[in-house]
Amino acid sequence: MGDCLQRSNAPFSSPQKQGCRSKNEPAFARVGIGNVVLSGVVLIFAGLLLNIVLTDGIVERDSVVVKTDTETYYITATITKTETSLPVTAATTPATGLRAWPSPDVHTYHEAIIRPSNAADESDEARSEEEYVEEVDWLQDFEVPWGQLENYEFGDKLGKGEYAEVFQATDLRNNRSCAVKVLKPTEKHLAKREIKILQDLIDGPNIIRFVDVARNSMGKWPSIVTEYVDSPYYRHLYSTFDDIDVRFYMFQLLSALEFAHSKNIMHLDIKPHNVMIDHENRKLRLIDWGLSNYYDPDYSYGTSVGSRFWRAPELLINYEWYNPSSDIWAVGCMMAGLIFEKEPFFRGRSNDVNQLVQIAKILGTEGLFKWIDKYGLELGEEFDDIKGLYLRQTWESQVYWQSRRRVGDDAFDLLSKLLVYDHNGRLTATEAMNHRYFDPVRSWALSHPNSTTAWDIE
Repeated sequence: MGDCLQRSNAPFSSPQKQGCRSKNEPAFARVGIGNVVLSGVVLIFAGLLLNIVLTDGIVERDSVVVKTDTETYYITATITKTETSLPVTAATTPATGLRAWPSPDVHTYHEAIIRPSNAADESDEARSEEEYVEEVDWLQDFEVPWGQLENYEFGDKLGKGEYAEVFQATDLRNNRSCAVKVLKPTEKHLAKREIKILQDLIDGPNIIRFVDVARNSMGKWPSIVTEYVDSPYYRHLYSTFDDIDVRFYMFQLLSALEFAHSKNIMHLDIKPHNVMIDHENRKLRLIDWGLSNYYDPDYSYGTSVGSRFWRAPELLINYEWYNPSSDIWAVGCMMAGLIFEKEPFFRGRSNDVNQLVQIAKILGTEGLFKWIDKYGLELGEEFDDIKGLYLRQTWESQVYWQSRRRVGDDAFDLLSKLLVYDHNGRLTATEAMNHRYFDPVRSWALSHPNSTTAWDIE
């Protein structure tokens, strides 16, 4: 048993090494007979139909074409070593789209999602197999320049998410602190996309600095290495801010988005947890680009992105033709939480429906219905609770005695132009940065873009 033990802070560690079990424990005890049988059946089926390749600790994705007398179907599957997940295909995207993929969490486990090949649009012309494969593999030509994970000594675990764990680490070659995001086995094109986006953003102000991609000598534990930012828990930090601090850091966050949006990159998960602030050094970094995507106005996107309290209305009603303004909504939510000292500002109880209800209780339903009518959208039966009338509340009504230190007419005006139902009616990042609310901090912030770190210094 000694060789089965792992360090407690090793990535995805458990008391025993994978594959190790006690003498009396049957092999199927930890996963259940039903799961073993089901996984086996699905694996056999997928193995017969699909070309499945497992490399680099990341799962490859492949597809097969099934033709009948009347329809052509595409089946897409992802196989991992421990389970079978068959994600929703990109069947909701236009026929020639290369960038409109469902988010990583849109998965239905042990269930094949089979859709007609022409379900992508209203055209009667089905997509060809070649077009479909091109759509799946739009990053196939991007080669990841893997480094060696052994160059980094792991320290404390900083966080854990559905798709990765993050550790503080030390680069043994230069003794610099860094953060290592160890990716769990996932679809290869998603990991590639995050790495490519970080490379595209490497010169951006206030964006976490990309340092390296690495895996261990066995070709496992693919990891993204970035600079390390010493940021305390945001609730504790925000309580220390004054009005100027809020303006300064909101400006810095917008400058990061201005750069990303100029490169047609949407972050899609703006929230306090992903905005690291080293207050002592007045340094802000926008982190975690795992859900980010390249924007193209001709294509739709999966809507299961972001975290509920900061998700824009278009995402809450599953409107797939959203754009970078979804990030601007999230910035507005963060700003409202900061100036009113109410984080999160819109607190839905359990689902997207209630989240939209909480938004409507403050912004009113008149603007909501105008937006829905303008784009010919529909609210399903699940939104019956919101079909009543809510009057728009004034921003002054959200102020209580302690939050008076951070509010004012300029702040209210900016919020009114960020928190807009119509996704095409919100300010851009550049327009927001030019708002008079930022006049007291703009010159200083622009002269300290925080885009240089120790990693740039030889």
